[in-house]
Amino acid sequence: MILKIAKELSVDFASIISKYNNEYFKESSIHKYDFFKELLEDQLSGASETFINNRCDLTRLRDSRTPLEYGKELAIGWLMEDVLLEAISSIGIEIEMQGFDQRREFLDQEQISARSDYWVKLNGDLVSLELVTSWGNYWQSSDKLDLRDSKFKTMTTKTEKTICLGIEASSLNGFCIDMQKNKDSFKSKPNPAWGFKPAYTFEGISSYLVGIKQALEMIKTV
Repeated sequence: MILKIAKELSVDFASIISKYNNEYFKESSIHKYDFFKELLEDQLSGASETFINNRCDLTRLRDSRTPLEYGKELAIGWLMEDVLLEAISSIGIEIEMQGFDQRREFLDQEQISARSDYWVKLNGDLVSLELVTSWGNYWQSSDKLDLRDSKFKTMTTKTEKTICLGIEASSLNGFCIDMQKNKDSFKSKPNPAWGFKPAYTFEGISSYLVGIKQALEMIKTV
């Protein structure tokens, strides 16, 4: 599905993963390029699966997911961030990655923070840009956007403007909203999918969905 998104956004995906060709995950023999190729083909080697299981057994973060499920979702998310970085840059927006995992390493629980995925420069100002992804059509079908309690609070309490860019992969749609302006649209409620942990839900998100290319252009004006 990520290849479909890259094609829609005219991003050369081969060049995205080629930059990992000479890199290995820290303190391992797992080659990043080979790992990402296996991941995209849904054919992880036994060594890669063992590596993920060892690195991603983070109960607080993975909820009901197995370490393998959590690690695979995390790694696919990295590739999505890489694709969006190229796509956003190509439409004339100055952008940099900011996440602690930008070097594409599976971090310890203590190393993980709520730092935004990117900085973008808009009209001379630095703006935080956070990417959220739905791999199915949950936003369209449920009309809801769910954010974890910690992510929502980080995105709405910063002194700088924070933009939330949503990508619904299956439909090639997305949204772009100013979190400070829209924070009152979110309501606090436990999320059963996340073990009833605190979360914030925006009901009515489907009306914000537009084509993925339009959503990226909206970063300039939201």
